[in-house]
Amino acid sequence: MNVCTIIAKNYVAQARILARSFAEHHPHGRFWTLVIDDYAGYLDPTQEPFEVLTPSEIGCDAFDAMAARYSVLELSTAVKPWLLRHLLDATSDAVTYLDPDIRIYSPLHALDELARAHRLVLIPHNTHPIPPDGERPSQIDIMIAGVYNLGYISLAPEPEVERLLDWWSDRLLRDCRVDPTYGYFVDQRWFDLAPGFLSDYAIVREPQYNVAYWNLHSRQLDHDGERYLVDGKPLAFFHFSGFDPDDRAALSRHQTRIQLSQHPAVERICGEYADAARAEGYPTARDWPYTYAALADGTPYDKLVQSLYLAAQEQGHLTESPFTSAGTEAFLHWLGEQADGAPPGINRLLAHLYGTRRDLQRTFPELEGADRQRLLAWARGIGAQEVPLLARLAELDPESERQAAERETAPPGTQGEEPLGVNVVGYFRSELGVGEAARQVVRALDAVQVPLIPIHGPSVPASRQGHSFTHLSTADARFPINLICMNADMLPEFAEQVGEEFFFRRRSVGLWFWEVASFRDEWKPAFDVLDQVWVPTEHVAKAVSPVSPIPVAKVTIPVEVPAIVPRTRAELGLPEGFVFLFSFDYRSVFERKNPLGVVDAFKRAFAPGDGAKLVIKCINGEVDPAAQARLGEAIDGHRDVHVLDRYLSPVEKDTLTASCDSYVSLHRAEGFGLPMAEAMHLAKPVIATGYSGNLDFMTAENSYLVDYRLVPVGENAPPYPPDSEWAEPNVDHAAELMRHVFEDRREATVRGELAARDLRRTHSPPAAGLLMLERLRSLSIDSTNGASVRVSGALPELLQRGPAPARRSKAGLVGRAGRRGVLRLMRPYTAYQDSVNAQILGALQLLDGREQANTRLHATVLAKLREDALNLGRLPLVVAALSKSGDAAKASLFELGRQLTEINQQLFEVREHLARQGSDRGFYLAVAELRRRYRAGGQPVDGADSLTASELKAFSQNGEDGVIAEVLRRIGTGERFFVEFGIEDGREGNGVYLADVEAWRGLFIEADPRFHSRLQEKYSGNPRISTMESTVTPDNVERLFCDAGVPSEPDVLSIDVDGNDYWIWEAIENYRARLVVIEYNSSLDPARRLVQPRDDEATWDGTEYHGASLGALRSLGERKGYRLVHTELAGVNAFFVREDLAGARLPDPDSVPARAPNYFLAGGGHPPDPQQRRYVDLDADTLVSVKQGFEAPTDGGPSSSDPGTAESDGAERSSGT
Repeated sequence: MNVCTIIAKNYVAQARILARSFAEHHPHGRFWTLVIDDYAGYLDPTQEPFEVLTPSEIGCDAFDAMAARYSVLELSTAVKPWLLRHLLDATSDAVTYLDPDIRIYSPLHALDELARAHRLVLIPHNTHPIPPDGERPSQIDIMIAGVYNLGYISLAPEPEVERLLDWWSDRLLRDCRVDPTYGYFVDQRWFDLAPGFLSDYAIVREPQYNVAYWNLHSRQLDHDGERYLVDGKPLAFFHFSGFDPDDRAALSRHQTRIQLSQHPAVERICGEYADAARAEGYPTARDWPYTYAALADGTPYDKLVQSLYLAAQEQGHLTESPFTSAGTEAFLHWLGEQADGAPPGINRLLAHLYGTRRDLQRTFPELEGADRQRLLAWARGIGAQEVPLLARLAELDPESERQAAERETAPPGTQGEEPLGVNVVGYFRSELGVGEAARQVVRALDAVQVPLIPIHGPSVPASRQGHSFTHLSTADARFPINLICMNADMLPEFAEQVGEEFFFRRRSVGLWFWEVASFRDEWKPAFDVLDQVWVPTEHVAKAVSPVSPIPVAKVTIPVEVPAIVPRTRAELGLPEGFVFLFSFDYRSVFERKNPLGVVDAFKRAFAPGDGAKLVIKCINGEVDPAAQARLGEAIDGHRDVHVLDRYLSPVEKDTLTASCDSYVSLHRAEGFGLPMAEAMHLAKPVIATGYSGNLDFMTAENSYLVDYRLVPVGENAPPYPPDSEWAEPNVDHAAELMRHVFEDRREATVRGELAARDLRRTHSPPAAGLLMLERLRSLSIDSTNGASVRVSGALPELLQRGPAPARRSKAGLVGRAGRRGVLRLMRPYTAYQDSVNAQILGALQLLDGREQANTRLHATVLAKLREDALNLGRLPLVVAALSKSGDAAKASLFELGRQLTEINQQLFEVREHLARQGSDRGFYLAVAELRRRYRAGGQPVDGADSLTASELKAFSQNGEDGVIAEVLRRIGTGERFFVEFGIEDGREGNGVYLADVEAWRGLFIEADPRFHSRLQEKYSGNPRISTMESTVTPDNVERLFCDAGVPSEPDVLSIDVDGNDYWIWEAIENYRARLVVIEYNSSLDPARRLVQPRDDEATWDGTEYHGASLGALRSLGERKGYRLVHTELAGVNAFFVREDLAGARLPDPDSVPARAPNYFLAGGGHPPDPQQRRYVDLDADTLVSVKQGFEAPTDGGPSSSDPGTAESDGAERSSGT
């Protein structure tokens, strides 16, 4: 029998298992392995249990182009027809292909005979239907993957087979892709067509062949003490697709249906395979590099780089393989050239990024104007960190980076332009969407430090005014710009109420929302009082721009949901089960919101009792009794449809959304779609009509978009013009999507998490604020338009020049001479007047400066009041939650501490309450002190004092909490995002304070399943915090960060894995944390660079043998652009800050003490290593034995103790290869 397989070299352990199992049952057979990448130095073909083939030996002339086009999975499957053709020609006999992750358990003679008799033999994925139980894989998954599993195929040398292979290889030259949207799934989907091309073939349906996760729902695997049986027949071969030998508890990463604990024989066979993989070298081979994963210079050949190379190749610009030195050089040169049609300085790479990233398009919309420089500044800074290739290309702009950075980071009003400030007018207490938009505008401008005054109009809309918000009246307007967050129908009335004085000598901007494609003619007078209109989406811009006589600019409305206060579903009036939520206001036009469509779709998707529930949250039903009745008739007593018809507080509203499982909106039109955006922010899968304003933040990848057709609005939807258009959503498609989300909850969860990452990136307050700031600057307010008292720019010049003779005189030369003489005689008298004028000018300038300072101070105080008001409004709910039970008190304690430290007027009452709950006073005071320190964060300050006095413990192991707070106070905060791994159950750690008290976003990673279970339970109700159960290694750390949506510049990174800490930090290249806290081994000499050899499998045994010396970490930090700023008193953690942030604000590294182990502070000690294991000496590049037990010098500075003994056996540094 002839058998072959295909691998990249890092899969050699699996190929060895397959080859040995084949030889066991077919000792006279032949087995070939095609290795697709360069294996020199890794494999010795003479020592392998198979014959090795290379791509050059099988006649695949297009292999280099295919390697550039395909991923490792795609390439491994694309070359399959070439390998089969080569072996059919070489053997003139039947050939069988098996995937490398297969193991054979009994002879395969029957399959070989079938191939000789029928030319082609295939095995389908399923011979019995997959149950619709919501688990993976579903029947849809199998349809996407293909009918037949091409982990097995047998062919015989016949002319029909040769023609089939010619057709198959021709298809796989360019279309062996994983792209289910277009019907592609590597080589497999193509072969759905193959049986129709042959006159004879065989389909194997016997259960003992190709047993795998996709068919175990219908096959019973047992072990009778001697062998494995499938439905009573001896197992022929088992396919371990998706099985990770490092994770014995999971059958496959591709499935959720089969739990090993419930299938003893499957659990046993997986355990045996994991043991065999380790014996065949899997722990080493899995980390071998893939040749085609990087360009010749080491640049990662990721999806971005690949797409750019292929585009250049398609256009005929590049012919060399990108994996050769000449090909890499030509490719990088092409990328760095000026992009065709782009503004100056925009190279091809930057143009591609801009063209494919909606966040860049939204943030820098006008590349022909000021946004060009801002985009170039982004490319030099954050962009170069997100896409390192940017930093290696041609110069982006002739302006120096220093000047660009200064211009980019200067706060408003410091770059020579007129001081900027905004009077933000809106319905701040309204619970309507227009009120929330005004509040979010304030949050956006606050985020970029634009001074502002919130102003409430004289009148209010016809809806409840129950939102707490600090605001003033129109009489308090002090700034030269009005930003009026009122729609066009409201603006004329407001203008009449406040009078012309409010608009005089100010620039005025209106923020307008509108839902349909046509604008009402009777609202056009609203343009008359404005200089510019802002709109939140492209949909609104398309409606307003054609009729606007003034500029229309699109801005981003931020979406931010505060930390959720835990409430039970019963408290919120929600049913149990899988809950779909839809919210609307009867005042927002019943036909537009279309709740009847939601009810109809739900009833089509689910019969009563199916397990799904629909909750319709509504307000103001009394204004439209007829619509209320229609909704009741549509529901028609369906027991799973619930109506919640009442006002909720803002906190209750957010908690309601956080408590649902999916949000649905079958609107006919939306200007923005705030409820959908808020649900996405909370990582809920959202199903919505694929039309109107929501498309600015919803995509087919992060949401479920419902098909629609455009129809006339009609007569029954005032105030919308009857002849305008809006969408009629496809209710059947909506029902299908609701059913899918209900059944495939894992996929829906993944999509919801992607939505949250997308929205938080593109619609965060800082991102929205930056765009608004640019729009405000573009208004170009001149000095005569300032609202406050401004000193004319011409006045100093007039005073300096003094009176000048007129250019012409009716009396001619004599008249002009006479005038000069009179002025000369008057000079003694005018000198006094000049002095008076100069004093007046100085006084005016002084008053002007004081007024501007007072106005900005006023705005700053208001911003603080806004924050305090928000916290005060949430406090009663927190206290109520705390009072319910001991469990609730424990869950709410951290949130309570965050609120209490800011609200002094309620401090005594809450202290008493905490005392009744048995809280620790020292803990509370520590939290309060941390909160006081942290409140100074956000604005960098100078002061390079030692950080030792700042140590303070609340949640951290030692004094890390206080040091982190002090460092953030000095360098300021950015994303307010942390990452910590080695967190255990979350009771103690360096990120706990930031998560539980400061309400930061963050990621905790814990490898121990028991600890992670408790960690996950703790943060299950906190949408800001993600948890992962994973062992962090140098190879997977950045992939874990990417999967979790970690920003490129997290504020705090805490590393504590008791072993590979050094190697993990070294591997983190694309993420630049502002502050890194990393555990070091203080028993090692800090003057030496000593590191525990990399071992991804090792676990700490509790001895002194672990980690790296302080000297090694300091050297690594300096190489990565970080400064050592502190070692805490216990001698456990070292603190590093990026040099570009540290400046004069933090200590010089030479002044940082090298601490000896202080086990009194650390709460225990570690015994010496009885095995006397060696460390890597980075200076000598060898393994050395060292004397542990470093003692700190009396002067607190670095010291060198026993230098250790270098081994003489030539042992090399171990760095994971």
